[in-house]
Amino acid sequence: MRSLPAILLLFLIPASASAAVSVRKSAPSVHYRTFDPAKPPTEIAKGVPSEGAVTVCGFGFSAEPKYNVVSSERDADGTWTAVVAVSDVAVYVRLSIVVWTPKGVSPKLKAHEEGHRKLDEIMYKKLADDAAQAAGAEMDGHQFTGTGTTVSKAEANAIQTVFQQAGHDYLAQTSAINDQINKTFDVITAHGTNDVSESQAMKQAVEKYEKEQADTSAK
Repeated sequence: MRSLPAILLLFLIPASASAAVSVRKSAPSVHYRTFDPAKPPTEIAKGVPSEGAVTVCGFGFSAEPKYNVVSSERDADGTWTAVVAVSDVAVYVRLSIVVWTPKGVSPKLKAHEEGHRKLDEIMYKKLADDAAQAAGAEMDGHQFTGTGTTVSKAEANAIQTVFQQAGHDYLAQTSAINDQINKTFDVITAHGTNDVSESQAMKQAVEKYEKEQADTSAK
């Protein structure tokens, strides 16, 4: 199992709107690739573990915050300072999965990688909506200040920092947790080399995470 760095995209839309966060979640995109173990493709050349297969997962986050300019002024040195008020945020999230298996893959190893793929989809379904809503709320209804060489750059920079933080917070509540659960799955199955069934290992991995969360909340 390997995670791709997610791409965080920000689109600024000057417009008036009542404060709100909308979440638009795409269906998972899943692709299967076969490779020659003697010549693995560059995409996975350094990421194929000893068992010989890898599932690459990427959580994506982008946003379209609508905003109004509260104020903008130019300093004596020509630098612009802008204050913008975000009034509406559309958050877009997605999941991409690529399952890489070697030619002549064994049924057991294939089932193991399918376990990773299923876990990715389960956690995306379980976590993405709430995490995206929370990330959008970090921007929606707030004012931000930015500077730039032009007024438009100052406006963009005004919310770029908080957007980056919102995006990273989203990944911390989705991709990072998914990585943790998939690592537990690998430990339970010894990377697909023992007799533990994939379905049982998936169940145990999720339950372990949920128990740890409950224990943390109880403290």
